[in-house]
Amino acid sequence: MMFFSSCRKDTVPEKIPCPTSISWVGQTYQTIEIGNQCWFRENINIGKFVFGTKDQTNNDTIEKYCWYDEIPSCDGYGVYINGMK
Repeated sequence: MMFFSSCRKDTVPEKIPCPTSISWVGQTYQTIEIGNQCWFRENINIGKFVFGTKDQTNNDTIEKYCWYDEIPSCDGYGVYINGMK
């Protein structure tokens, strides 16, 4: 059995453009292209807020924690997320 393949050095994979926004888990996020990567312009906002005094559990729920348990700090610093699979 013989297999042949052709690899041309002048072939460049097609670049997929970075969309201006992406919808994910019920939220829409603005994006920005940095180099060859597409990034969210803002922190993700998913999960159920729980206080840091509660231990993390493996309960198939995305749990989010805010800095010093202050919900407004999630806007400035983002959230700590547990349970993303």
